[in-house]
Amino acid sequence: MRQGNFGPDDMNVGSRPDRLRATSRYAEVRRLHAAFHAAASDALGLALAGMHAAALAAVAPGGRFANLSADLIQALREWQSEMP
Repeated sequence: MRQGNFGPDDMNVGSRPDRLRATSRYAEVRRLHAAFHAAASDALGLALAGMHAAALAAVAPGGRFANLSADLIQALREWQSEMP
């Protein structure tokens, strides 16, 4: 399903000061954000290919998309708690 080579550098974070972008937490959020979008694309590709059970498994609790979503939310919360 992926039609582009999207990665962490594609995330629009221009509104964040450099001091926040220089943290390891920021790097983790960017990595998880890119992986989250890749998992979403993969799940959609499965659904569009008629592999409905596999697509549902990917987004169900315990699936790759669901796990990455939870990890990304947690990382964002932790990063937010560190912001002044």
